[in-house]
Amino acid sequence: NLAYGSERKAKIASAGAIEVLVALLKPGAGASAGAQEQAAWALKNLAYGSEERKAKIASAGAIEALVALLKPGAGASAGTQGHAFEGLRTLAARSKDRKARIASVGQGISEVARAISAI
Repeated sequence: NLAYGSERKAKIASAGAIEVLVALLKPGAGASAGAQEQAAWALKNLAYGSEERKAKIASAGAIEALVALLKPGAGASAGTQGHAFEGLRTLAARSKDRKARIASVGQGISEVARAISAI
């Protein structure tokens, strides 16, 4: 995964890749299952360790896109769902606002609700 290491993460974020990665996750984007899994993984890694990147990722619509991957019938692979779940958990950490947004968007998905309430 290219989104490893603080310097690389900063370069990736400043190059506008966050918006591209979020777009790959959205229904109708035409992204392959593998591309979606890699995008969810990259967003999870980009979010880790930076409140600034977390805010940028959330602003780009990642919360809604990641939650959508967890919904029954989404057709996402287990790997993609795992990265989506971990990405949401990372985004929720240390932010009451993002935590509340995830809980609101993820309403009805018991796994999301349990994980977010535990943070």
